[in-house]
Amino acid sequence: MRIIGVILVIISLVIRFWLGKKNFERRNAFGVQEFKSYRHALMTRLGENFIHFIFYFLFVTGCFFIIASFA
Repeated sequence: MRIIGVILVIISLVIRFWLGKKNFERRNAFGVQEFKSYRHALMTRLGENFIHFIFYFLFVTGCFFIIASFA
């Protein structure tokens, strides 16, 4: 149970790092995100919000498994 929790936490942190890297690479010299079109910006943000939800779910579930393994 503890190993599954650690794996879930590691996967969630990798996802968070990957999202932050993508966000950083989209910024120009002035710190403004650049998109090809308005539609592309909306779809990107919608997808990233869904992936953020997955990140939080995996992180909380992993922490719960780690805590439950000590009880």
